[in-house]
Amino acid sequence: MGSTTATEVIQFGCPHCRRTNRVPAKYAGQRGRCPGCRKPIRVPEDSADDLEDEGAEEDDDLDDEQLEEYMELASSRIDHGEKRQEVYDHLLRSGLSRGTADEILKTVIHKANRDQGQSMIMEGVCGLVLGLVLMFYFPAIVFWVIGIGILLGGLARACMGAFQLTTGVRMT
Repeated sequence: MGSTTATEVIQFGCPHCRRTNRVPAKYAGQRGRCPGCRKPIRVPEDSADDLEDEGAEEDDDLDDEQLEEYMELASSRIDHGEKRQEVYDHLLRSGLSRGTADEILKTVIHKANRDQGQSMIMEGVCGLVLGLVLMFYFPAIVFWVIGIGILLGGLARACMGAFQLTTGVRMT
């Protein structure tokens, strides 16, 4: 590191709250606390955004009970319609590193997609059964038409659920 003057400033982002911090260059490489979120941070050697990725490398020391609490919190917020970014930001504000928040959110979303895919398959199977019952137990043509419609709808729903389970792409 070369010599620095008192007027040089290092600008960097907090990996926890994403606040932009500006500190004198004489503090380069030192550790401190972010004025925004009070979490521990390291001042980078140069003015850069290289600290942005530091949070992703940190590992939070969470026991299974704490991890389960964060998973329940994220799951509850996702189930109540919050956007993924809002849930992610909330996890960061709760004190988690970016890497841990990413993993929790990824796990919760995967579980929600899997559960929804399984539900879609069950709904589809119910539609198939109902369509077949209408077609074979009620001989009138109107029941055949309704039965075929329900049967095809059930088949489509089951296929969408199977697609969601295998690909992870959320279907609605």
